[in-house]
Amino acid sequence: MAWALDVALIAGSIFAALYLTLNLDAIVNRAGAWSATDVFAGVVAIVTLLEASRRTVGWPISFIAACFIGYAYAGPALPGVLRHGGYSTGRMVGQLYLGQEGIYGIPLGVAASFVFIFILFGALLEVTDAGRGGGPLKPRFWPPRRWDPCRGVPSQTWSRAVHSQFRS
Repeated sequence: MAWALDVALIAGSIFAALYLTLNLDAIVNRAGAWSATDVFAGVVAIVTLLEASRRTVGWPISFIAACFIGYAYAGPALPGVLRHGGYSTGRMVGQLYLGQEGIYGIPLGVAASFVFIFILFGALLEVTDAGRGGGPLKPRFWPPRRWDPCRGVPSQTWSRAVHSQFRS
């Protein structure tokens, strides 16, 4: 039965991405007057993204995001300084899915430009072994230092290696 949920999430993510891609000009022309299909596609995208983040990162990030969405809905019922006018589903979808600050806006641009560079650099370090034990810049004649935690001094192999290098 888990595969049925996976298929539904895959279909939902494809639908949400294609809907925005194929109808972008009409969505921009509506600019705030979202149709029912816009809102439905946005809800599908948000739910799919919450589930994808839960599966990749874990419950904490999805829980925090769900709390913020709940806060947006529950604003009129909250006391004191937490009280606000509340947001409708259309307004939240407009901000999170259809706007430039939402899912396909600035966060995706940052991930595509900066995070990709770090991933590429990390892969380069991994392939060249530069991230392990000093990599190609580490002198190969120097023996590895092993510390003996019981005696609090360098181990016997370290001492022998150092002394053998400096004997005449």
